[in-house]
Amino acid sequence: MRVLHLSAQRPSHTGSGTTLANLVAVGSERGIVQEVACGLPGGVDLAMPVPTHPLRFESEALPFPIPGMSDVMPYTASRYRDLDESQLVAYRRAWRAHLARVVDQFRPDVIHAHHLWLTTSLATDLGVPVVAHCHATGLRQRALCPHLVDEVDAGIAHAAGIVALTEGQAKQVRTLWPEVPVTPVGAGYRADVFHARHRRPARGRIVYVGKLARSKGLPWLIDAFVRLRERRPEVTLHVCGLGSGEEGEALTRRLREIGAYHEGMLTPSGLADRLREGQVFVLPSLFEGYGLVLIEALACGNRLVATGFDAARDDLKPRVGEALHLVDLPPLLHVDEPDPDALPDFVHRLEQAMDRALDAGPVSEVDLHAFTWESVFDRVARVWAAAAQRT
Repeated sequence: MRVLHLSAQRPSHTGSGTTLANLVAVGSERGIVQEVACGLPGGVDLAMPVPTHPLRFESEALPFPIPGMSDVMPYTASRYRDLDESQLVAYRRAWRAHLARVVDQFRPDVIHAHHLWLTTSLATDLGVPVVAHCHATGLRQRALCPHLVDEVDAGIAHAAGIVALTEGQAKQVRTLWPEVPVTPVGAGYRADVFHARHRRPARGRIVYVGKLARSKGLPWLIDAFVRLRERRPEVTLHVCGLGSGEEGEALTRRLREIGAYHEGMLTPSGLADRLREGQVFVLPSLFEGYGLVLIEALACGNRLVATGFDAARDDLKPRVGEALHLVDLPPLLHVDEPDPDALPDFVHRLEQAMDRALDAGPVSEVDLHAFTWESVFDRVARVWAAAAQRT
């Protein structure tokens, strides 16, 4: 089996990039011949154990930053909704030519394309079966970029298969492309890196991992933490991740003002060390595809607090039970923009959930085998095999 992995954005610092890297890693162990096509800015290289084919942005052909699947990325990025027609024409032209060259050179049996969005749609016209990977952000972009939806839909309708993160997400995808087989495959974590051995939890330590962005709920986590600290002066907040633009700068200043520990972007092993020092891990996202970091934090022994986005409520909670404390989301005005009138109650719920989690003590051991990358890879590989057979 020869598999070409495709990501239109930088395959690093994001959940989809983690998925790509780990599918490549396990695939290499299993003898799958693989290469990677991705978007990269000029001067940035990608460390991968297989050959890579970067399409360069901020270049003569593409003189703008890589468009990100989220409006706030942990690096400089464009937003799809801000691209004008000339930029979209250049984007399509460059990706079509780049993918045609890579496919002609590599001759893949299957293309595994991340995100149900433009580049995946373009890839279905190359004469190679495409398995599209839904990370939820493609579904979010539909609301932000209605002018691109027809184009995306027409291409993805020709995909050989779609893999989704959860059954709930799969149901949503089936309503959009009923003719394409959809398989929920979950998301994985590295059990060799994220584990509770040599755990050193610090009393009152609360950890957040993710982008510095409103969509991740970070402003209201900060508010809830400040309120909690008034009653529990021992608590500390440790934030791992980066932001970009004015929003990232504003949140960085706010973290500094409240005396939080801003760890920046860490390697997987460095992140695991920080998680083993945590007592409670909090993910207050307003919108989330899966929230894989919840599994990583739980594997490192943290009790979890998370908003009730679909994957946390429907997939993780039934499997991990009392280890996860769910917080109701505030009403959303648009995708991940909360109703301002509902924010005081949201902050109160976050504060109370963190308070309960801190008092609940250590978590019981949870069987996380289904969440290993090896298990996820096995589910994905079956979809690849089925797609290749349909040619």
